[in-house]
Amino acid sequence: MAEVTIHQPTHQAWVSSGDPGRICGDDERRVDSSASALLLKRAGWNVLGITMRIPTAEDCDVRRSCCGMEAAYVCKEIGIPHYFLEVRDAFNELVIEPFRQSYLRGETPSPCVDCNTEMKFRVVWDFVEAHFGIKHAATGHYARVIDVNGEWRLARSADLSRDQSYFLYGVPRERLPFLNFPLGEMTKPNARRLTAEAGLPVARREDSMELCFAGRGLPQGLGRRCRWAWCNSGSRWPSDRRAQGIQNYTLGQRRGLGIARKDRST
Repeated sequence: MAEVTIHQPTHQAWVSSGDPGRICGDDERRVDSSASALLLKRAGWNVLGITMRIPTAEDCDVRRSCCGMEAAYVCKEIGIPHYFLEVRDAFNELVIEPFRQSYLRGETPSPCVDCNTEMKFRVVWDFVEAHFGIKHAATGHYARVIDVNGEWRLARSADLSRDQSYFLYGVPRERLPFLNFPLGEMTKPNARRLTAEAGLPVARREDSMELCFAGRGLPQGLGRRCRWAWCNSGSRWPSDRRAQGIQNYTLGQRRGLGIARKDRST
C-alpha cells in the first residue's frame, strides 16, 4: 500500500500529556467535525486534530478538499494541535480506483463507506496510533457506540433523521471501545448552534452532499469533466439512440435515459 506521511504542525505541535485521555479527531472543515472537536475539548480530552490531504479529480469544481486550511483554523480557534496527513496515493488506491472500477462494472459505489473502512479507521488510525501513541479516535458522524451486556456495538444516532451508522459498518469490532462519536446524542441544529456560539465560521457552512474528491454532477462529470478513463460511449439503445457509457447508468434506473415514449403500449 502507498506510504502515508505527516506534515509539520499547522500552528502548534502535539504534546502528549501521558494520560489515557488522549484522542484524535478528524477535522474536515465541516460543522459536525468542528462541533465534535469542541465537545471533546470541553469534556477534558487532550485532542489532536487530523486532516487528510486527498486528491481531487482533474478539472473538477472542488476547491477546498485538497487544502483544508479552514480545518486548521478551527483547531487553532478551539485550542488544539492540528496536522495534515499526506494520504493522496493511498486514497487513490483504496477509494478512488475502486470507485471507478465499480462504475465500470455497472455498479453503484459507496466511496464514503470505503473511505471510513479503509482510510479513516484503518490507515489513518493505525498511523496516528503508531506516530503519537493515541489509541482513541473520534469523528463528527451521527452514530453511537454502546455497551450491550459487555459487548461493544455500533448503533444508530439518537436523531434518526441524521443517522450515519450505515457508513460505518466496516469499522473493526475491536476498535469500537476506543471510538467516540460526540454528536451521537445531538441534532444537527444543536451542533450548528454550538459552533455559532463558539464564534466558528463553519457554523454558517451549508451541508455538503458532494463527493469530497470530485464535486457535484456525478457520475457523468467524472467521465466528461474530470477526464478520467471510462469505458467508451456509443452502445445502441433499442430506440436507436446512443448511450453515454455504462458508468452513467445504474441497475433499475428509469429516468434520465432519454428513451421515454408517450405511448407506453409498445
